[in-house]
Amino acid sequence: MAFPVVSSSALSSRGSGLFDDPITMPAGIVAGDLLIVIHSTDVGGGTRTWSGSFIELLDLDPISNLGSAYKFAAGGDTLTVTKSVSERFSAIALRITGMHATQAPELVGAATGTSTGPNAASLTASWGAADNLWITFHGHDTLVTDTTITTFPANYIANQLQGTYFSSSGEPNLATRNLAAATEDAGAWLVSQSVGWRAGTIVVRPAAAAAPGQPFLSRFGAVQFVPHFSHSVS
Repeated sequence: MAFPVVSSSALSSRGSGLFDDPITMPAGIVAGDLLIVIHSTDVGGGTRTWSGSFIELLDLDPISNLGSAYKFAAGGDTLTVTKSVSERFSAIALRITGMHATQAPELVGAATGTSTGPNAASLTASWGAADNLWITFHGHDTLVTDTTITTFPANYIANQLQGTYFSSSGEPNLATRNLAAATEDAGAWLVSQSVGWRAGTIVVRPAAAAAPGQPFLSRFGAVQFVPHFSHSVS
């Protein structure tokens, strides 16, 4: 096996209140990629509807409104998040490759508090230990001044992304790590001021290994390995 890879990402935001939030998609999307979006808005931001066949993983309110959804890409994918309340927003979208072709990502959420240390709960993948990609994230309330990330959770050194800041928009933040384990407790973030927050972790399963004696499956279909025999002529 090999770990799934965050192949590209994109930020989107708006500093004025509207119901519909167009989400900027990551570059290079092709059919079969896994798309994951973290969407944050202000306290009391209401509930979400996701367009384009995205499947909701999380929709939380009111301490720091946070939502997430995923989709296996069709190619040319777009997304608009429609909220039940007119609010500002900030979002992060990921394009992931090398993951399992049919297994949905799994999420633990609803950890919440008001402090300088957002901290998601432990998550166990239903499929067990594998070359899993772990994504830990939180959304926090945005104040008059930007709340910056002082320290990311330990070992989460890849894809350290902080959403765009607007006062009263909410702000998502995430980071990833590769860990061949069934269970992960990502640990706490450290942020620059005490804020209301919600935190979660997502696990992405790696691509299934080809069965012995079966052709390797690629984006271009089955590739048959034909043995080569050599001989010499005396």
